[in-house]
Amino acid sequence: MIIDFHTHTFPDKIASAAIKKLENFGNINSCADGTASGLLASMEAAGVDVSVVLPVATAERQVVSINNGAIRLRGEFSGKGLFSFGAMHPDFSDWRAELRRLSENGVPGIKIHPDYQGVFFDDRRFMDIIYAASELGLTVVTHSGADIGIDPPVHCTPDRVLNVLRAVRPERLVLAHMGGWQMWKDAAQKLAGEKLMVDTSFVLAPHRHRNGEPVEMLAPGEFADLVRSFGAQKVLFGTDSPWADQGEYVKRIGAAGLEPEELSAVMSENARKILKL
Repeated sequence: MIIDFHTHTFPDKIASAAIKKLENFGNINSCADGTASGLLASMEAAGVDVSVVLPVATAERQVVSINNGAIRLRGEFSGKGLFSFGAMHPDFSDWRAELRRLSENGVPGIKIHPDYQGVFFDDRRFMDIIYAASELGLTVVTHSGADIGIDPPVHCTPDRVLNVLRAVRPERLVLAHMGGWQMWKDAAQKLAGEKLMVDTSFVLAPHRHRNGEPVEMLAPGEFADLVRSFGAQKVLFGTDSPWADQGEYVKRIGAAGLEPEELSAVMSENARKILKL
């Protein structure tokens, strides 16, 4: 089994416009059309069995509608291998009730994005949400490190993650992009021994900007070293589809030099435990 723990989709009626906007925002090209059906087609071509959709609320007014969509997707597509997390925004006022609603409807966790939401990861609002989510058994996935489309400051650095870990001690926290996009050395030094997980999304070379210039990414050997720094049991396969090609990522990670047992843990076993598959 192959489980992609980090993908994105948009409602069909806005997917095309959303993809074009984000392509311009990040100066990169998408590899799929951003719809649920497009993701299913990508999965079939890549041999991916399950994909986890991670929605982002860029404004508090979007939270309820996004989460309604997450609950609906779970009902419509879980039999086809699609699961969706919910979204939370630090300025959403009724976050306790919304977290309970997600839990009661079988949604396994929430995604937050400190850069898109303009709030530092160790802000009290985020820490309260993470603590409450942990009490409900929800997994929290956060963007970590720099973002390809957003200027500094970086809102989720390894040091800010450490602040949250010390204050909240979350049961299950996942840092996207191997602990901190383009902050990988610092992440390995400061976070490798902590109680958290990381995903592999959008970290492996080659990626290029729309003008052809390369994006700074991890070489295969650097990636394998980083997996071993954290421990393969803490790493989740993720692509960031539609911003990376699922089939290409399956090949890249398969060729990165991991041992069979490491590869099995990364590609499916760790995610199976979180999703209770």
